[in-house]
Amino acid sequence: SRARRSRWRRSAGPTLTAPASGVSHLTAGTDAEAIRLARHLLSYLPLNNLEDPPRQAPRPPPESAAAELARIVPESPQQPYDVHAVIDRIADLDSFLEIQPLWATNIVVGFARFDGRPVGLVANNPATLAGTLDIDASTKAARFVRFLDAFNLPVLTLVDVPGFLPGTGQEHGGI
Repeated sequence: SRARRSRWRRSAGPTLTAPASGVSHLTAGTDAEAIRLARHLLSYLPLNNLEDPPRQAPRPPPESAAAELARIVPESPQQPYDVHAVIDRIADLDSFLEIQPLWATNIVVGFARFDGRPVGLVANNPATLAGTLDIDASTKAARFVRFLDAFNLPVLTLVDVPGFLPGTGQEHGGI
């Protein structure tokens, strides 16, 4: 029933569970958006692991992007910044598709294109927990890299990390 679906969305919908569990890789508000996201995701992947990834026409970032990077990334390692701004300026225009954007936000994983070629991108995000690696972030990155390996997609890593998140909870959890 409509009431049951509405209660489910409030109590267990993807926007509530994704930040805690990482179960939802992509979330769409409508069926049409879900189809668009699925097509976008599939545009990065070869039909099987023996084929090359599909290439599209390059859409390089504007020439001003290099100068903007100097403004975005601070000189001080203690000053946070959002790595999404860096990704937007180095990848082909509008090519970044973030996977699991609500979970373990101290690391960013997703697909992007460089010169029209698809790559997997893994970047720690200094804007969240100073970009430290914790159990969830490490799990998120490792799963994504294994997925990329299954389709022979190259991995680009952006690293600005102070280390692992300290604490007995993390240590007992296996970090």
